Amino acid sequence: MRARPFTTELNHVTAAPPPAEVAPYLGPTPGIDPASPTVRALATTLRGSDSLASVRSILRWLKANLRYELLPAGNGRTVERTLEKRAGECGCYAALFTALCRALGLPAREVWGVVKPAPGFLPPGLLSGHVWSEVYLSGVGWIPLDPQDPASLGFLGTGSIRLCHYTPSSAATWAATVWR
Repeated sequence: MRARPFTTELNHVTAAPPPAEVAPYLGPTPGIDPASPTVRALATTLRGSDSLASVRSILRWLKANLRYELLPAGNGRTVERTLEKRAGECGCYAALFTALCRALGLPAREVWGVVKPAPGFLPPGLLSGHVWSEVYLSGVGWIPLDPQDPASLGFLGTGSIRLCHYTPSSAATWAATVWR
């Protein structure tokens, strides 16, 4: 089985405004405030010539400026804290990516699922929980990506199984489990 890439679709991104039904994915959710001065200032420096260029710019910045680090529960996981520490786990990467996209007017959401972990991370045969993102690009729709891997834009492997995305109405439950 091969993963279905969205790379061809990325050639059809338009400058049209997003449809009304994705507007809730532009606002704040627990742990993510796209109107935060810190987030807005960084997002402004990452704005590209179009929405796809902005997404690529955000992904490059995350790769160059954040490091993966497991954080203990109750460590005040917020986008601002991630920016301050310049570190976090998959949920921190996804939340920061989501916040930066939303600050630039690009609807984005966090996705939770399971993945086949890298060798040595877990015993063979086990799956690991993981958080990645989707960004809405006009002319295409929701595009999956892993904010830890810039090359994943539009292409997540078959080892990534999407279980749910977090809607603004489910954000309180999401925050209780992830941003504790």
